[in-house]
Amino acid sequence: MQAATAPARSRSLAGVTDLAHDDPVLGPAIVTFDGRILELFTRRGGSEARLIVGLLDVEVGEPNRKGRREVLFSAGRGGRGGGFALWAQEEQWAAVEPFVREVEATVAAASPPSAPAAA
Repeated sequence: MQAATAPARSRSLAGVTDLAHDDPVLGPAIVTFDGRILELFTRRGGSEARLIVGLLDVEVGEPNRKGRREVLFSAGRGGRGGGFALWAQEEQWAAVEPFVREVEATVAAASPPSAPAAA
């Protein structure tokens, strides 16, 4: 039997958005985003990871067979370059998704436009 997890909570204060999340893998975690820096804090390790928007990639997976969805925040596609994974049970996703989409939108806005392909 799976233990119940607390719902994620997101709050914004002075331009900083915090996501308090009971991650099914990491345990209690807070992810904070100020529009420039994304940082993960956990009870296990304190400040676990810090990524800047200019090098940030966000990948959102589909729920796995256990109903967990992986969100990978990294310095390169596919987790290359370091970063961290945040996990959300399906019932937590509605609370986690707005935070993830805010980070994705900021990353997309900060990305330089693609150069046209050479002929």
